[in-house]
Amino acid sequence: MKIACVSDVHGKLAAVQWPKADVLILGGDILPNLSRVLNSDVFMQTMWLEETFAPLIQKLLDKGVYDHIVMTPGNHDKVFAYNEKEARAILNRIRGSFHLLINEDAIIDGKVFWGSPMSRWFYGQHWVFNFPDHNANFARARAHSRNCWELIPDDVEVLITHGPALGILDECANGDLAGCPWLKERMCELKNLKLHVVGHIHEAAGQKMWSPSPLSQSEIICVNASICTLAYKPTNLAQVVTI
Repeated sequence: MKIACVSDVHGKLAAVQWPKADVLILGGDILPNLSRVLNSDVFMQTMWLEETFAPLIQKLLDKGVYDHIVMTPGNHDKVFAYNEKEARAILNRIRGSFHLLINEDAIIDGKVFWGSPMSRWFYGQHWVFNFPDHNANFARARAHSRNCWELIPDDVEVLITHGPALGILDECANGDLAGCPWLKERMCELKNLKLHVVGHIHEAAGQKMWSPSPLSQSEIICVNASICTLAYKPTNLAQVVTI
């Protein structure tokens, strides 16, 4: 299965090159933030979904660029936190195999995909889908994180989380690691996992192979699919992998 990975477009869809593949994964922060005012952003993102995003997705499916498209929101995608019902109604009108995953799974060609928009606290007072601040209350942050990641099916093969795992494609420009340690903990338990797609930390875009332990016989393909750079320039290319 050939999979194209795209994340952190921040509304700049026209800049994205869409490589042909069996599956397209959209790993969050696909929508624009147009105002920084919550109610205004939610309204405008709802309109953008209907007028810009849904027609593009329909075109990609109709032209056979992808057989399946899977989307997980990100911390900038406020409409899915505050107006999920209407957002889903818009996306449900897309004809073909389109899956919106918010802490849920989908079976695609016999493979289990699971997606979550959640990420470790990261300027969470401004954004959505953040776990509690671990600096303010470590035990609470750990509990919320573990409760979420326990929802990941044991037989998952393709994992999509907007936020990365600790130490895997999560290094910020200042050297801080923004990934979630409890996501990494859960990944070590997933024996069938072949691919992990994230975004969120623009400057960490790229790919790496990761083994859950030094004795592991298999490696997981890890992809940070951010299209935008740290300066929000949409100059990175979509990444294509095969599993």
